[in-house]
Amino acid sequence: MQDVSKSLYTNELINESSLYLIQHAHNPVKWYPWNENVLKFALDNNKILLISIGYSACHWCHVMESESFMDEEVALLMNDNFLCIKVDREEHPDVDQLYMEAVQIINGNGGWPLNCFALADGRPFWGGTYFPKEKWKMLLNQIILLNKQTPFRLVEQANLIKNGILNNINSFIQNKTENTSIDFNLYYDTISYQFDNNKGGSINAPKFPMPNLYQSLLHYYYISNESEVISHIKLTLNEMAKGGIYDQLGGGFARYSTDVDWKIPHFEKMLYDNAQLISLYINVMRYEKSDCYKTIILETLNFLENELQSKNGMYYSSLDADSEGIEGKYYIWTNEEIRENLGKNTEIFNSYYNVTEQGNWENKQNILYLSDNEDYILKKYNLDKAQLNEIIRHSNDLLLKERKKRIKPSLDTKIIISWNSLMIKALIDVYSAFGDEKQYDLAKRNINSILDTYFTEDGKLLRIKDNRNKVIYALLDDYAFFIEALLAIYQVDADPKWLKTAKELVDFCLNHFYDESKGLFYYNSDFDDKLFLRNKELIDNVMPSSNSVLYNCIHLLSIILDDSNYKLIVSKGIQLLLNQIEKYPAAYSNWLRLLMTKEKKFYIVSIIGENAKEYAKLLSNNYLPDSFILFTQKESDSLHFKGKYVVNKTLIYICSESECYEVYENVDDAISFLKKKVSL
Repeated sequence: MQDVSKSLYTNELINESSLYLIQHAHNPVKWYPWNENVLKFALDNNKILLISIGYSACHWCHVMESESFMDEEVALLMNDNFLCIKVDREEHPDVDQLYMEAVQIINGNGGWPLNCFALADGRPFWGGTYFPKEKWKMLLNQIILLNKQTPFRLVEQANLIKNGILNNINSFIQNKTENTSIDFNLYYDTISYQFDNNKGGSINAPKFPMPNLYQSLLHYYYISNESEVISHIKLTLNEMAKGGIYDQLGGGFARYSTDVDWKIPHFEKMLYDNAQLISLYINVMRYEKSDCYKTIILETLNFLENELQSKNGMYYSSLDADSEGIEGKYYIWTNEEIRENLGKNTEIFNSYYNVTEQGNWENKQNILYLSDNEDYILKKYNLDKAQLNEIIRHSNDLLLKERKKRIKPSLDTKIIISWNSLMIKALIDVYSAFGDEKQYDLAKRNINSILDTYFTEDGKLLRIKDNRNKVIYALLDDYAFFIEALLAIYQVDADPKWLKTAKELVDFCLNHFYDESKGLFYYNSDFDDKLFLRNKELIDNVMPSSNSVLYNCIHLLSIILDDSNYKLIVSKGIQLLLNQIEKYPAAYSNWLRLLMTKEKKFYIVSIIGENAKEYAKLLSNNYLPDSFILFTQKESDSLHFKGKYVVNKTLIYICSESECYEVYENVDDAISFLKKKVSL
């Protein structure tokens, strides 16, 4: 990034609040933000658009800025021939999705920075990702020439790409009318083909943590009891925790590993990864009572509190991969630096974390990661485990203190509702697992903050709220993840307003996002449609797709509220995607969770009586993906409690959609019933 104190240039991005946009505010390129006025100007003046998309923690975005966007010769080409728009993909993921799909059609792959050329109406005709300076200049000149000599070719190409995007959307959605049995074992076999059985995760690099996929596998293990499934899940979590992808000093996970062993991270840290990984480690810990997992959870929670939490309790979006213009500089160590700080404990520390004189990374630098050599260290240095743990703890503290003196990676202070909703869910999971009231209070506070300050007067949710009155309306993922968070907190405190709000938001989505004619939900609403077409986010990736999250929530509400319309909507949506789920189960992992919930028995656990909250807490500390917990301490006329109150007793009623079972007074008996495996 440039030194803005010495910059001769300022463009329209100076008025933005996005860190990524501000980072480009002093480029000689005349950047404009993505907004209605800029798009109207382009259309009125028939300007070719150059849309460049990235995010603040993106290393290669910074590289291209330094090489090309700070170059005056390149800027002159761009300014004289294009209307140049910079987009923060975290502010406008709907924009990013469409232009990413266009670039994938053109090149077969995508990534960031994403650079797309489009007609004045926004239809893309060419694009790519990172370009070195000379290739970028060559591409600019080619497009300038084409626009002068054969502009109709650009229109033809734009039409082809638009049709390609529409065909992709339609190819995903195929109504499956025949009645076929769902073979979850076959789905698992397809997914497991890509397993790395030595280091966990997938067999190829780079390796991304995929918490959503592993939540689905955990659910499959719950209904199948296949030991190899839980073994692979634990292997993956163990290897990630030992790797350089996990910050061994400060806690928290980097976005991905560049190698197959989880050792070498791409150092940016994202809120959405860490929130989801907390929830995953907690669910696996419900099977494997591991001190290591608890440590990872608490350290990651501590990282989020120290590094990403705002003063009002909500969470910022990310930490950059770079500091002082160098990737990973904040996190890496030379052997000399370690020796200066640790003295006599250096050798033990280096053995523990694989530090060498030559360095285990680039330029004699070391990334801290663990190997399976603890027994060797204990024997070599004549230590017991408690002594080794104390040496490592003390050494970590010393190096962490030293690290805090360094220049930190830049912090992106966007507060994004969908990502914060994932974090609210993680806080509820921590509360359920450990009984930590602080995390429940914070989750409740953040939900109320969203309800109080992130809604417009006419009831529309905002995705981001800044101090410049910039309006970025919420997208489907913001609604879906927030509804999921509301249903999570409702299970632990039974406040009816959470359930009421969840239903209201689902109905809002049905009114403003739902495709009534074809089914499924658009990613952007009908009142915030500035794009050349409306896309549908269906594929589950690092984060589950907004459609799959919302459909899981609607399915839960259909059972809790006994709502037949919701049930029809869920059934229709699943039928539309069943062919895709069968072909590519790993890419539809959260849809698989919905299928497992829908095809197997799902239980409503209704607890009523004086000890109902305590019983609910004991139940929620178990992994019960096929159950939803409701409780009340008083007599109630609501659907699942009417006529069930008995004076001086706390009773646990377990019902499915079609029948009710034995009433329990003992929590352990109820848990035993719920954990009975259903044979596949």
